[in-house]
Order: sequence, then C-alpha cells, then structure tokens
Amino acid sequence: MERIFREFPMWVLLFLLASAVAAPCEQSFDVEALRRLASEADAAIDQDDMVAHGRVMAEIRASAECLSEPVDAKTWARLLVTQALVESALGRDWRAPLTSALLADPGVAHDVGPKEIREYPLPIEDPTYLVPVARDGIFFLDGRQVEAVQPGELAGPHLVQAYAAGRWETRYLEDAPFPSNWVAPVAESAEVKRRRSPALPVTGLALGVAGAATAVTSWAMAVNAEAPSAAKVGTLKALNVGGWALAGVGSGLAVVHVARPAPTAQVTISGRF
Repeated sequence: MERIFREFPMWVLLFLLASAVAAPCEQSFDVEALRRLASEADAAIDQDDMVAHGRVMAEIRASAECLSEPVDAKTWARLLVTQALVESALGRDWRAPLTSALLADPGVAHDVGPKEIREYPLPIEDPTYLVPVARDGIFFLDGRQVEAVQPGELAGPHLVQAYAAGRWETRYLEDAPFPSNWVAPVAESAEVKRRRSPALPVTGLALGVAGAATAVTSWAMAVNAEAPSAAKVGTLKALNVGGWALAGVGSGLAVVHVARPAPTAQVTISGRF
C-alpha cells in the first residue's frame, strides 16, 4: 500500500500524458468546422482584427490532423486570401499564401486590400521539375489532387492530405516540404523528366515551310517566265534546289525530336524533414 502511494504521482503523470495524446481529436473537426473558421477569418479581416485572425489560424494548425475527409479547396482558398491580407498588413510575404489560394481555387475572390493583391495575376504552375508523389495512395495539396509536387520547402501555410487503405491523413504545413514519405521513392537525387524543348520541332517546322515555299515559288517563276536569261534561270534553279534542301533539313530536325529519348534533369530533394 505504501508503495502505491509512493508511485501515485508517476501514475498521474502517465495519465496526463495519455490524455494529452488523445486530446487533440476528441472534438471532431470537419469541413463544416473549416467553413466556420473561414467565416470567422473573413469577419476578423472586416474588423481589422489580426489577433482574432491569428486565433483562427492557430485553431486550424492545432486541429488539422483531426480532419478525416477531403479539404474543401474553395473554403481553404478563402482562408489563404485572408492570410495574404494579414501578411501584407504586417509587411511580410503575402504572395505565397495568395498564390496557393489561386492555385487551389482560381475563382477565389481577392478584390479587397491593397492594389497589388486585387490585381494579382492568376499563377501558372510550371510542372518541369515537380517530383512525383508515391503510388500507394491519393495525395492532395490545399484541397486539389496532385500527381507531383514542388521539391523542397512549400512557402506559406498549406493543408496536405493522403488517402490510402480507406483512411485519410491530414497535416498542416507552414514553410515546410511536402511529407517525404508521400513522395515517390528516390535515391539521393531523383531523375525527373524534363519537358522536351520545343526548339527542335518549331525550328524544323519553320525551316520546312520556308524551304518548301522557296522551292515552289522559284519553280512557278521559272514556268511563267517569258524568255528568261541564262542568269535568271540559274538563279531560279539554285533557289529551287536550296529550298528543297532547306525543307529536308527542317523535316530532319522534326524526326530527330520525335525519335530521341527525352532528356532528364537531376533534382535534389531538399528541405526540412
């Protein structure tokens, strides 16, 4: 009995630790809760209350892992726009959250705040050096399904999700890389297919068209010429031969582009893990 009383504080500590581990998801957090927080964030911006907005983002950060259903991209994009307004007011990087908002929902309203936010153009994501995600699940970034993600750090706040084996996993990231175990297995550096440069087919097409046009034009001029001089005949013949040769070079460039394997680029995976 004396031993039980002596060890009682340790049992209390263990109980409290177990409670702390279980506590985060005891209260359900779903898409409706996220919509409620988006409305609270909008109200905080309307009232110029950055403290209230900070509480909203803190609640999302603390509760995100409890979300076991797909993130609503439109709702999250609204929240990211309000975050961009806060960052702008604080003189910090507002482009990262606004870019993420527009990628998640290109139609999200951002017609408030400073001119640079209201007139911010729709971003275009360059897939050239993106890293493919793993094949053992379906992955989402800010509510949109992704097949590949940017290597290294993702600037600003993000909600990322994985769906595998009938189970959702949600994480809140801020200035952090996409989870490494959600990315396709790679060695120290990953070979990522680079988009084939359009230089060869475009150049080949241009040469082919120009060469064929020169050859046809010179032939037509020779046929329609009345008593052409020897010099003119020689010039037209040279243009005709040169035109067809140029067209042949253009066709060759196009064939080389189609036949050759696509080049690859080495992309080193980096960031805070």
